Parts: sequence; C-alpha cells; structure tokens
Amino acid sequence: DLKASQESEIAKLKKDYEDRPERVKENYAVDEKKLNIAQGELISKLTKEMDEALKQEKTG
Repeated sequence: DLKASQESEIAKLKKDYEDRPERVKENYAVDEKKLNIAQGELISKLTKEMDEALKQEKTG
C-alpha cells in the first residue's frame, strides 16, 4: 500500500543519509592511498632523472 511504500522509501533515504559519512571516509582513504602511490612514483622518477643528470655531468 502507499503508506508502506512511503515508509520504505523514507527508511531507505534515512539509511543512505546515515551511511554517507562512512562512504566519504572510505572514498577519502582510497584517494589518499592513490595520492601516496603517485607521490612515491613521482619522487622515484625525479630522483632517477637527477641521478642520471649528475652522472652525465660528471662524465661530460
């Protein structure tokens, strides 16, 4: 019936609202991990480029 349908919809919306902070935390954690990986890769790449440039400078 209509009332039960409305109550079901309200309960669903309430649960989504209550679960939202947890989803935000999970998304933040995933994004933070991706950022840390990208940062580490960039540091490795730049260090390698710097080492190669220094090596060429010494041999050049």
